Order: sequence, then C-alpha cells, then structure tokens
Amino acid sequence: MRNDTALGASYSFDLFNGVRLTLWDAPSCVRFPLNAAGPSDAFVVAYCRMGALAIDAGGARPVGVRAGDALLVTPAHGAPVAEAAERTRGVAIAIAPGAVDVAGGRNAFGLDLSALVAKASAAADPMVMRTDAVPSRVCFDLEAMRANSEPEGLLRLKAIEILILMQGIVVDGRHRANARTSAALHRERIAFGAEALMKRDMSKTMTISELAQAVGVSPTVLKEAFKETFGMPVYAWYRDFRMQRACEMLVDRPQSSIGEIAAEVGYSNPSKFSKAFAECVGATPRAWRSAQSRPSDN
Repeated sequence: MRNDTALGASYSFDLFNGVRLTLWDAPSCVRFPLNAAGPSDAFVVAYCRMGALAIDAGGARPVGVRAGDALLVTPAHGAPVAEAAERTRGVAIAIAPGAVDVAGGRNAFGLDLSALVAKASAAADPMVMRTDAVPSRVCFDLEAMRANSEPEGLLRLKAIEILILMQGIVVDGRHRANARTSAALHRERIAFGAEALMKRDMSKTMTISELAQAVGVSPTVLKEAFKETFGMPVYAWYRDFRMQRACEMLVDRPQSSIGEIAAEVGYSNPSKFSKAFAECVGATPRAWRSAQSRPSDN
C-alpha cells in the first residue's frame, strides 16, 4: 500500500480500488500534480491545510486555493497541477471513473462515491469551497499518524474520514464556512495580521493583549475574529503551528538538540515543550525524530 512519491515528504496510498489518497508537503514555487500517481481522468477532491496554491486545471487562469479551502476538479477541467505560493500541506483524493461502479454499494460510514461524482459532474468550473475547522483537524491527525508510522489500517480509517468530510462539503454543504461579508473580511484581516505576527518570531511569545494592540483592536475582538477565521482559539492555533514547525526542524536539523528546537518555537523549558509536543503529535520529540530517521517501507 505504501508508495512514497518524489515530491518532498508527500505520501500516496490506495484507499480502495480506484480511489487514491495523497498527502502533500510542498515547498514554495514547486509545481506538482494534485492527483499524484492517480489516473489522468480522475475526479479530484483536495483540501489545503496550510499555505496557498495556484491550481491550473485547464482554464484561462489559475484557481487560487488557500488554507481552509476544499477544491473539486472533474476530468472535464483537466488534470489539476498545483504551484505552491508558499510552503503548503494538504490532502488530495483522486477518484477514477470506474471506482463508482466498484464501490457503488459501499455505504459504510455513510460514504457514497456516486453522489460525490454526480455533484462533481454537474460543476461547470472547478469548485473552491471555504470550510470550517473540522477538515483541518482531521487532516492534521492523518499527517501525525503517518509521521508516527501508525498501522496502515488506522491510516485507512482516518483517510476514509477525510473522504466522508469532503463528500459532506461538496454534496451536502456540511462544514462549509458561510459566505464572507465585508465585516467578515475585516475580521479575516485582523486574524491574518495576528497570524503573521505570531509566525514572525516564534521564540518570542506575544500575549493576547500585545497581539490585539499590534493589529489595532481590543483583545475580545481579536479572539472572536481569530476563532471565526481559523476555527480555534489563538493559543490553540499557535501551539499547533509551533508543533508543526518543531516537527519540521526535528527532521531537517538532526544536529540540533531538543532544547534548542524548544527554544526556537517559544519554550524555554524543554520538559514543557516535550509534554506539549506529545499531546499534539502523539509522540515525544525524541521518539518522533527517531521514527522519521528510519527508512521508509516500499
């Protein structure tokens, strides 16, 4: 089932016959097919968990996708090719036309590929749908399980959960975020401003009051705007972001100690960092780094 691709840390496997899931992790400016290792005539449902992409699906201009967006592309739109505007992570599910017949009677967990493909076939253009925070959390769980070398059966169950979420977003409108009004756009700008400040220097943790002052609003407005935009409180999002960066540093910089990486993501106490990392990722920093250093199974 395992089949690591050549694109960064991306990883693809067959969910079942005719349905292939790919986790992507692409650096800025890299171009890659969203249906990696899948057939060129596949329907593709994708979710961007981090970063931003420009999707070329054969139209006159690329389709913009950012963190929190789901994307639906049909074979009529052409095989989608993504270009990372910045480092990006997400998941893509390629559904071969024949998979609907193979899995037509499959209704475990409420999965209905025929309904998903029927909705896709009716779309004149690629669909980009803003979602709430649920898909992001499930996608993050799958990434962490993959990183921890969890059994493939558990990976498949989590992947099916993502496919069901995508079906709910596309077919039923579940987990879609509401259309953005001008007030919502203003709150987004507040949230993205705070996000940029927190990303600028992770070693210096800012308080809610300091963040609010920096973006020119009250702490209450900041907290409400941030939760509405990102689906979670400021510090919960910030902890997840710091743990994601720590995961990258643990692999990219094997010479750095756990304490050095802890300090760079804002933890002066390595023990507190290890506890927070284990709660978020499911393994200690040392165990997680060791797991990534082992050769992959093919």
